[in-house]
Amino acid sequence: SLSNIGIIYDIQGDFAKAIDYYTRSLKIREEFGDNNGIADCLNNIGVIYRQQGETTKAIDYFKRSLKIKEQIGNQNDIALLLMNIGNIYKMQGNAQKAMDYYTRSLKLKEKIIDKKGIALCLLNIGNICDDQGETTKAIDYYIRSLKNHEEIGDIKGTAISLYNIGGIYSQQGEYLKSLDCNTESLSIAQKIGNIETIKFASQGLWVTYKKLGKYKQALEMHELYMETKD
Repeated sequence: SLSNIGIIYDIQGDFAKAIDYYTRSLKIREEFGDNNGIADCLNNIGVIYRQQGETTKAIDYFKRSLKIKEQIGNQNDIALLLMNIGNIYKMQGNAQKAMDYYTRSLKLKEKIIDKKGIALCLLNIGNICDDQGETTKAIDYYIRSLKNHEEIGDIKGTAISLYNIGGIYSQQGEYLKSLDCNTESLSIAQKIGNIETIKFASQGLWVTYKKLGKYKQALEMHELYMETKD
């Protein structure tokens, strides 16, 4: 289908062609009155604009998709779109609106008992609290996120939650706790080959080892961080 071709171009990073195919698919679905298909196309186009940093266009497409999904009543898709919109507001620096959408998404994810979705919402809310300097709230959300990731065996999510918790402990001067969290995060990330998490965990360990006066280990972590930075 046209949408599937669009997805292939999206994966390949050819965003212009991806939008072209998604738009052609959208027109056909509009002709047939396929509301669910229309909403999916609108969401896909919104994702492309988000990847390109065109946040105003992205939020417009996501909201149009959300309106249709709310009429259909697909709770899972509604929750996903609420999170997508929250992500855009976060990109735009609008923390309050991001928090509102993340919270709405979390409530729906809890209602349909989607633990992976719950964990991601909690992580996003924790990031907002962290950005605003509300470390006590942030660590509470991060720990709740970690528990959900662990319950479903989401190793990647577990590693991400751990380095976020480690970051808060570091801010609070709890360097040994920070060391434990970041070390575990790095170990998991290296096992699964997740470069982004290796980057953040090694950065956390670099800072923590410096604070603890362990300069040899700090240098090793700084070198690892620099390797994964680009």
